[in-house]
Amino acid sequence: MENEQLIPVVDFSAYSLDRDQPDQETFQVLIQEVFKAFSTIGFVYLVNTGIPREVVKEAFTKSENFFKLPADQKKPFTREKDNFGFVSIELEGLNPERPHKDLKEAFNYVPSTISAIEKAKKHGISPKFLDSLHLLFTQAERLHQRIVEVMGRGLNLQVKQRNGNYIAAKPIEDAVVVNIGDLMQRWTADKLVSTKHRVLMPFSEEGTKFVRQSIAFFGHPDDEEQIVCIDGSNKYPPIGSNEYLQYRFSLTY
Repeated sequence: MENEQLIPVVDFSAYSLDRDQPDQETFQVLIQEVFKAFSTIGFVYLVNTGIPREVVKEAFTKSENFFKLPADQKKPFTREKDNFGFVSIELEGLNPERPHKDLKEAFNYVPSTISAIEKAKKHGISPKFLDSLHLLFTQAERLHQRIVEVMGRGLNLQVKQRNGNYIAAKPIEDAVVVNIGDLMQRWTADKLVSTKHRVLMPFSEEGTKFVRQSIAFFGHPDDEEQIVCIDGSNKYPPIGSNEYLQYRFSLTY
């Protein structure tokens, strides 16, 4: 069975970024399809989102150029407590159950960290690299807000269970892969599910010759928001949004 049959592909054109308002004739179908995906497997491919292809391509190209730099040229931009900057191999560990940190490099971009951005510029970071990240961030933020609205409208639907097996999420051209995070599962009292996911190292010698590159956008509530189960069940105790974020950072770094 192909992975596209297991991870749903949903047409987001009814609320594409090209639109000011959702298409009323197809919006309800979009709501149902997105909610079904998030309440069962927790993942979905979105196509026709309205994010320009050239914006994505530019961000990938400029990111690739940055990561190809020698380690000593990337070190001045190392991530600090404001969560902006370069993360070297085995510095970040997204799975606290694993004994070792992740075998990857990353660059965290947070546009609100103005002082960190200015510091990076003084150390000679490529302005075109930052510009490409900022442009994609702006588009992703707009899409994120629309996805959240779609999710909110769908929270009256029935919930189905997952089977827990890992499946491959192969890239689909011009599609955005979206998944529910742990905090959203907590907020919805498990109506929407956060599914564990992983990246495996290639087993073959041929596979190790290829580089895997991805760009992730993390949507998070405002720092002052109190996360309380929306159905009033108190299944999880209330927690501050920033408090939860700092807790996750403490496990990751």
